[in-house]
Amino acid sequence: KDELNIKEIVFDESIFGDVELDLVISQELKEEGMMRELTRKIQDMRKNMNLSPQDKVDLAFIAEDDCRALLEKYENNLLVSVSARAINLDGIPEDFFKEEFALDCGAITIGIKK
Repeated sequence: KDELNIKEIVFDESIFGDVELDLVISQELKEEGMMRELTRKIQDMRKNMNLSPQDKVDLAFIAEDDCRALLEKYENNLLVSVSARAINLDGIPEDFFKEEFALDCGAITIGIKK
């Protein structure tokens, strides 16, 4: 899957007519992309549960090690972006709505409860 993430445009007056593109996706960009995918998935789950944007939820995850590290790193951002009260990375209680999801970092199961 091709991606285009433009974070910065640099103009170099010494270059006439040629354009240079850096096609390397850094680890930071890759992580940000995975978090956007995860956020969209959680928002879809909220929609399927008929939740409003104002409804606060609890989230729980079962994740492979690399995904768990990603969740730990971006936990505060995720709390804000999906209107969550709390995130649990140690399993999903039975009364949570659950869906499995695949990210580049591995398999992840998302649990959500109002």
